[in-house]
Amino acid sequence: MANLELIEKKDIEHVFEFIQKATARIETLTFENLILKEGYMTTQQVIEYTGYGIRWVESRQERIGYTQDGKEKRFKRADVDAYMLKNKVQRKY
Repeated sequence: MANLELIEKKDIEHVFEFIQKATARIETLTFENLILKEGYMTTQQVIEYTGYGIRWVESRQERIGYTQDGKEKRFKRADVDAYMLKNKVQRKY
């Protein structure tokens, strides 16, 4: 037991803090990976994808459906496509 050193409380606290930060980062990366994998888009990406403006997206966001990521809303591409198809006006010839 002569080679055994005592670990100071501040060292344990430092390791614990590091583990907490690492865990939070892993959770963030996991969520970001899910967003990429599932085809989620930000509000700005929906605007670019549909060609409509911010007011159009905001007025329809509840009907389209979205996930809240902090302050950012994420729209599933398939939900945006489904909304667009459902609300498509048929041309009359």
